[in-house]
Amino acid sequence: MPRIATKFEILGLVIAELKKPAAGAPLHAIAQKMEDHIQMARLGVIGPALADFLPSEPPGPGEPMPETYAGVWKTLFTFVGGEQGLFATLKDLREIVDKLQNIADKEDWDALQKLQDDGEDQQIKEKADNFMAMIQGIQDEAKNIAEMIGNGLRPNVDTKSPGDPVPGPETWTIRDLIHWKKTGQFAKTLIDKATGDEQLAYAYGWLVGYTAHVCASPFLNSAAGGPSRTQWSRQRFVRNYVDAWVHGFYQTGASMMGDDPTPPYASWPDLCEANLQDQLIDPGKHPLDPLDLMTWIKVRKPLPTDVLPPGFGKYWVECFTAVYGPPPPGGGITPDGLNGACVLTWLVLWFMTSGDVVGCNLVEPMQPPDNCGDSPQELDPFQKDPETGNPTPPPDANPNGDVDGLSAVCGIFFAVVGVIISLMGGGFAGLSTFVGGVAGVNSAKDALWPKWRCQLFWLRKYIFNGLTGLHKLLAISGFGYPDAEELGEDPITMTLLGVEHSWKAGKSLTMS
Repeated sequence: MPRIATKFEILGLVIAELKKPAAGAPLHAIAQKMEDHIQMARLGVIGPALADFLPSEPPGPGEPMPETYAGVWKTLFTFVGGEQGLFATLKDLREIVDKLQNIADKEDWDALQKLQDDGEDQQIKEKADNFMAMIQGIQDEAKNIAEMIGNGLRPNVDTKSPGDPVPGPETWTIRDLIHWKKTGQFAKTLIDKATGDEQLAYAYGWLVGYTAHVCASPFLNSAAGGPSRTQWSRQRFVRNYVDAWVHGFYQTGASMMGDDPTPPYASWPDLCEANLQDQLIDPGKHPLDPLDLMTWIKVRKPLPTDVLPPGFGKYWVECFTAVYGPPPPGGGITPDGLNGACVLTWLVLWFMTSGDVVGCNLVEPMQPPDNCGDSPQELDPFQKDPETGNPTPPPDANPNGDVDGLSAVCGIFFAVVGVIISLMGGGFAGLSTFVGGVAGVNSAKDALWPKWRCQLFWLRKYIFNGLTGLHKLLAISGFGYPDAEELGEDPITMTLLGVEHSWKAGKSLTMS
């Protein structure tokens, strides 16, 4: 079935169609209700995907994260969030590099010395040490996430229904139940029991999403090789590419001639900076802070319970009960649970479509005017040194030959640079072992600035490559969207996995 970004586009197309004169007054009124309460209509068009995050309540003290889709995302958020998480670290990294660049551009010796005098270099190092300690557990946690996806999210065929390729509904999650059982009856019940325009806008949005599932799922199942029940991970991957294509195609009003669009893919807007979270929950009415939410998930604090209109949760539970019977205990079908599921959906959309975490449309740094030497063959944190096994660090810059006394004065600069490099994936202790200070060597300081500008350029280049690689890896794993230009052909992504292959997933997955 199509995912949220595609269904948002479908909802917009349906509303525009219902507003045409030929549609008639009754359909005009439906379109107007959805347009007047567009956030509720979008929540409705998401449909059963809201139940991906049911139950939304945190696990109890000492309990592991459940092996569910929500558990996978919550585990990811515990590493992304927090004062020493990926989000805060990358934000600090960018600010530090910008600060150093400003010092180097202005050749501000006093500002450089102040870094050391104020102890800022030590603060950076402490942050790096803390972050590196966290990195030590990331590989193990990544394996846990992979096991959760590979085992916990498979159909339940080995426990309550051994040997049965289609387990009985009593073993299904709430998400699967409302995706696959009595779906038309539930859509009708939402409309019949709606009171007030907000609930009607939600119900009509749900009906649009229901229709999108009926029409689009056969095509997606064909591309993925099966339905979500048997091809859960491949479905996520395929639907991410479809989302990116649909968003770009309709936002640009493009046309297709075979595999080639006009305008070309490179000029299409990227879904990774569409900020779809703001289309789901109005930031003016309910300002949510992703850092706070991720921290609450990490410390297992309940999520906000006031993002949905009063009475909505009661209405939804009544509709569920009328179709499926009383909600099962522990399923999370409560007004507060639905609020939490909506907040988690918002947080996933923020992670995937805000560009705040990894960045979007990253700009490759331009080489400075100084003579920085030849570009190294490997400047990529995803490439490892064959001897040490560590990621390959940026090179030492050596503009205009050596300058006497450099080793005595570059301590603070290279210590800070080395720490920043360690934040990008670690283990480069060598560049942070430079010692010395900036005092007493004024005769050599003018010759240092070209070297420092070169080192900053290589550092920026290295960070650019690292973030670009991380962005692509998130797309491969289904936790991020591909860039629009990759919908045609991508010669880079597979090289991250050590495979020399031109990636043509966009054309293969979206043409149907």
